[in-house]
Amino acid sequence: MPRFMDDYQNVFASMHPQELTYIDEDSARELIVKPIWDRDNNCSRIDSDAVDKIIKLTACSPFYIMILCSELVKYARQRRRLPIHVGDVDALVQRMICNESSISRKDFDNLISCGESRLDLIDKEDSLKVLKDLALKSRNVEYYDVNSITVFDKEKVRYIVDDLLRRGVLATNLSKKVKIKVELFKLWLLNHE
Repeated sequence: MPRFMDDYQNVFASMHPQELTYIDEDSARELIVKPIWDRDNNCSRIDSDAVDKIIKLTACSPFYIMILCSELVKYARQRRRLPIHVGDVDALVQRMICNESSISRKDFDNLISCGESRLDLIDKEDSLKVLKDLALKSRNVEYYDVNSITVFDKEKVRYIVDDLLRRGVLATNLSKKVKIKVELFKLWLLNHE
C-alpha cells in the first residue's frame, strides 16, 4: 500500500494508512464466540477446544475467522447439532479445502501478494511456488528451514521469504525457521498442489 500511496500522493495527502492485520487472541475468541452466543441459556454454542482450533487455523486473522465461522454456522445448521465441537471444525475444514465453491485461491490472494498487482515487486506465481514448497516440506513439522526451499535460487527465495515475513504471511522462530501463519492456507496449499 505505501508504494500505491506514493504514486498518488495528492489524493492520499490527508489520509493516514492503517494496517489491518492479525488481532490478539482474546479478541479472536470474542469474534468466534460472541456472534453465536446462546442468550437464552447463557452459554456458548461452540466448545473451547473448537475455539482453540479455529484460532490455530486462522492465526487470529479476523478475515479468516469470519470465513470459517460463517461456514461453521451453515455446517451446524445442516447437522442440527450443538454445541460445535473440534471434530465439526476438522470436518468442515476438510470440506472447505476440497470444495472450490467454499474457499478458493482468491480468498488467499492477500497472503500470496500485496494486493496491488501492478505494484507487486514479486510475481504472484513466484510467491505461490515458494509457499507451496514450504507447505509441502513442512507438512509434518511446524517450522521449516528457508535454505531448504529449492524452487528458485537461494537469493530469490530469501527475497520472497523476506517479503512474506514483512507482510505477516510467515512467522519465524528462534532458529530462523519459518512457517505459514494461517494454517487454513497451508492446508489449502497442500490440497491444491
